[in-house]
Amino acid sequence: MSLLIRILPTKCGDSILIKLDKAPVQNILIDSGYMDTYKTALKPQMDGFDKADENFKLWILTHLDADHINGSVAFFRDIKFAPARMPEEIWFNCFNRFNIIEKSTAKSVEKGIEIRDFLKDSKTVLNKEVLAGLQWEIDGLTIEVVAPGKPQYDMLGEKWEKEEATFHKKTSSKLKAVEESDYKYPIDELVKKADRKEIKKDINNLSSIAFILTYEGKRILFLGDATPTTIKQGLQEYLNKSGEQRIKCEYVKLPHHGSIYNYSESLFDLIDCNQFIICANGDNSHKLPNKETLAKIACHPKRNIKEKINFIFNYSNPTLKSIFNVDKGASKKYNFDCSFPKGSEKYYEIKL
Repeated sequence: MSLLIRILPTKCGDSILIKLDKAPVQNILIDSGYMDTYKTALKPQMDGFDKADENFKLWILTHLDADHINGSVAFFRDIKFAPARMPEEIWFNCFNRFNIIEKSTAKSVEKGIEIRDFLKDSKTVLNKEVLAGLQWEIDGLTIEVVAPGKPQYDMLGEKWEKEEATFHKKTSSKLKAVEESDYKYPIDELVKKADRKEIKKDINNLSSIAFILTYEGKRILFLGDATPTTIKQGLQEYLNKSGEQRIKCEYVKLPHHGSIYNYSESLFDLIDCNQFIICANGDNSHKLPNKETLAKIACHPKRNIKEKINFIFNYSNPTLKSIFNVDKGASKKYNFDCSFPKGSEKYYEIKL
């Protein structure tokens, strides 16, 4: 029995399919990308979910942002396709007590309400309180949630309760990424920059679900768009229980598409990993991933430079392949590789 992880191409968005490859195949989805990437990337993967030898066990929607949940709305609206392929369970932090203004510009919250309402008459179990400490298990695969905590969850609840449309405008989006591409700057220059301050007003990302997936003793960190402080709190509690100083992982899905605003040196003090997944195409308005994030991972003080790092991208394009062009001999000097989908492959696949 093997575990397949497919990192789907959803622009600067997340959609990851996990397949526990035995009979019957158990499918787990993480997020869903955008509306338009539902048809191009997600729907082809869901086509077999109605087969007798496949089960759609769990769909984790980490948070409200459009690049994570809009594809699921497109799925639910696909009335000829969705009914035969509904998941057994959905994790999505949402609330019943919200009364949104009719003309609100809160597009992310509106989509959240739409998802919640789609599921009211469905047999799908909706878990609306996904908090650090929650555990889930199937066939030797375990998921343990490390974020959000109760404070971040309550902040999300308060957001849903507010009726003022201005409160819901996505004003923080321009602050979540560097305004220009930093690919022209050398690694040595980028690593000298101080870690960014977290965006405290971005409640969507503050409340993002992050979790540890464990399979046959191997661990993978899926960090959604969670913020460093929130992840650190959850990981420290996990490490306190396990008695470890750092969490040894096979892979880490970097938070928020490799944004430098979701990196901190103290967070990566707790993580021992050499393979990092980046869900971003480089050709997006936020210029993600940030090279500074990758540079700081490669040069982290606790990194063993003798062990090669692998940066895994779910797109193969000139923009991503040019990230380290200015750094002559960087791959050898800092001992890292970059991996991309090959040839006509529509996603990057990892097999455990």
